[in-house]
Amino acid sequence: SSTVEWETNRYAKIDHAFTNWFAETAYNARADERSWNSMRTFLADKFGQSDESSYSWESASQLDLWSEDCCEGVAFFDCGPDEEGRRDFVAHAGAKYGCPDPSCKVPIVIILPDKSESGRLFAKQRAIQIAQRYGYRTWVSEGNVAAGQYFEGVRVDSEKVALEGYGSGAQDALDFAMGGNIGGINGEYSFKVISIFEVPENITAVNDTASTYKPQILISSGVDGDSMADVIKLESMLMGMDANYEINRYSDASANFTDWNDLDGSYNAHAAERSFETVESIYREMFGEFYWEIPPQTESPTPVPAPSGASLFTFTTASSFVLLAVAYFLSM
Repeated sequence: SSTVEWETNRYAKIDHAFTNWFAETAYNARADERSWNSMRTFLADKFGQSDESSYSWESASQLDLWSEDCCEGVAFFDCGPDEEGRRDFVAHAGAKYGCPDPSCKVPIVIILPDKSESGRLFAKQRAIQIAQRYGYRTWVSEGNVAAGQYFEGVRVDSEKVALEGYGSGAQDALDFAMGGNIGGINGEYSFKVISIFEVPENITAVNDTASTYKPQILISSGVDGDSMADVIKLESMLMGMDANYEINRYSDASANFTDWNDLDGSYNAHAAERSFETVESIYREMFGEFYWEIPPQTESPTPVPAPSGASLFTFTTASSFVLLAVAYFLSM
């Protein structure tokens, strides 16, 4: 393993000198902003100037889904397993964290979990974390129809939909990024952001629809868990489809590096926090302000009935925030 912590960030459609605002043809404002923001957090952390009230991503690992003290301001429905063993999970924020107007539409994040028990628990905790932190609705999907029925009665913004794929779910997320489809997810969703936490071994061929399908694709991978040959193959394919992508690789991180429940030593707190911070910056850019930045509503939103066979839980908890950053930038 490496003796130092390092990170590489690669941005689509840029040239050398992309941060030089005097280089008219090479300068790329978006990549420039994203790279300097990463450097800013790096310096703030190393010089001890990080925000003391910052957020701890790992705090979600303490969420006990079976406790009455679990999930402040969040209602969730645990659907399944169904007759095929698929288990889906949906969550939405209530009056404290949610949309201040009961009639408004909010973004939705669909999570494709690793199929291990640890991976499934992590995905549920991550779903509650997203609902609390951003006021979004979340769906941990294994294709269970009951969860889909729940969202039929919920006002979500179909133009603000994101996908996160972890472990074995990363392969499904990549398939969708390449223009494919995933069983159980309504094809009417137009994903604005696709975050893939791992470089899958099977780099899927590009579907014809990929030529017009242009989500922001974010790849976060541990260098001990991926293959450089696969990274090169993946990036070549993304370049060939003229995709909007960003690839971040972290030192001393393996597969499932975000799973704080993993007992085999795969979890890497530094890489996980850096990757979640990057995803958060993409959500802010693509979806606008987070709902916790809006004054809370005075009346609770109209309750949405649970689908048949689902269990409803409403619980309470709290957390704090830490940002760690190490950045090294490469231009294409």
